[in-house]
Amino acid sequence: MKLSCRVNAKTEVLEVDALTPLIEVLRERLALIGAHQGCTGDNCGACTVLVNDVPVYACQVPACQVQGADVRTVEGLTSDPERLAPCRKRLPRPGPPPAASARQECS
Repeated sequence: MKLSCRVNAKTEVLEVDALTPLIEVLRERLALIGAHQGCTGDNCGACTVLVNDVPVYACQVPACQVQGADVRTVEGLTSDPERLAPCRKRLPRPGPPPAASARQECS
């Protein structure tokens, strides 16, 4: 399918399979790596993004559901990458779910 949506205030048009998870589109096609797939289901929240200002788990949303939507990732929360650095250091890396101690609030 031809996916057209706004990601971090930029219009993106991509050819993707309709059922491709949004997390895959963001990370692999758009190189937006702030959202992580930290688990195999919908229980860790590491892949949370905003779709039309509503938080969703990007690992559970197929690309077809964001057609024409406004998607915002952690990269889109500020234009200053240095402000995101402390938060990004605390985000889980891809792989098994992080230990509870890694789930701290950003300061």
